[in-house]
Amino acid sequence: MKRTIAILLVTCGLLAVRAQSQEAARLKLAQKYKLSADVKGNFDHFAIDLAGKRLFATPEAYKAVLVFDLKTGNMIHKISGIEKPHAILFREDLKRLYVTDGEARDVKIIDSDSYKIVSSVKLLEDADSIGYDFASQLLYIDNGGDDVHQTYSMLSVVDTTAGKKVVDIKVDGDTLEAMVLESPVHGFI
Repeated sequence: MKRTIAILLVTCGLLAVRAQSQEAARLKLAQKYKLSADVKGNFDHFAIDLAGKRLFATPEAYKAVLVFDLKTGNMIHKISGIEKPHAILFREDLKRLYVTDGEARDVKIIDSDSYKIVSSVKLLEDADSIGYDFASQLLYIDNGGDDVHQTYSMLSVVDTTAGKKVVDIKVDGDTLEAMVLESPVHGFI
């Protein structure tokens, strides 16, 4: 009987320690970002520039990429010329943003210092999710599919250094939504 009570007490103690550690791991609100009243709809993706202390956000219905100061939470710039922004990638080494534009059927390449669109790469309509391979610097973009009345989807591969499409991979199936890239050396990336 004493042994059963001891095991029960140890188990309760372990559960209490585990519950306390879970309490400590909860997220806390660190900062709020101010948005003007005209920014409506959902935000699809975000990218961060740690060195420049900026956050890039893509509110789909707003037709722009918003740039926030990480320290103050204030919006510091609005990058226009994007019809339906979805996914976004920031390459710090090139000072470039890559933003899929589902309406314009392309990925826009933007200079992150001047906020100017410097070029674009043509895709199919509904360009959306991306996966980025850091080793090869290739950007994989899903586009096409059921939303644009096609029986197939496309996985387009863009060389982010050259700013050019490498290949389109036709995928039998009407919907691609997201992807995970696997590195033979590092596992999933």
